[in-house]
Amino acid sequence: MLLRLDHVANPSFDPAATHRFYTEVLAAPLTLATSGTGDDGVRYLVVEYAFGGVSLAFLTYEGMRRVDDGLPDDIRHIAFTVHDAVELERWRARFVAGSVPFRTEMNAENDQHVYAFDPNGVVLEFALPRLAGAGAAERATATFAEWLASH
Repeated sequence: MLLRLDHVANPSFDPAATHRFYTEVLAAPLTLATSGTGDDGVRYLVVEYAFGGVSLAFLTYEGMRRVDDGLPDDIRHIAFTVHDAVELERWRARFVAGSVPFRTEMNAENDQHVYAFDPNGVVLEFALPRLAGAGAAERATATFAEWLASH
């Protein structure tokens, strides 16, 4: 049975900055906002922004603090597909205009990826569509098996 992804949840350390980033920079509609008090007595806020049938959810708990886990900043990220290089450049321009920290990388296939950082440290990747081609699943399976065998 194939499941449909509903939302991806992340912490929000500054709800106002999170809201500005997702509504003004990314132009995503706010589709849910709930708040209350948990069983532990801590007040919380949950918000969601829609992206093509999947939502990004952000949870804020009173007293919550950001913790550095020592992992590379882009090991956890959310990836968006853009239509072409022109659209990728438009996103880069939006990040510059909105003073959003970002970086551009070239991958092994020599295509650009733009990584933007939201106010909570969530990394968002913007890239051209992947062209899997014939034999992609077999190559992926072989690469995975090689990795497992050598580690």
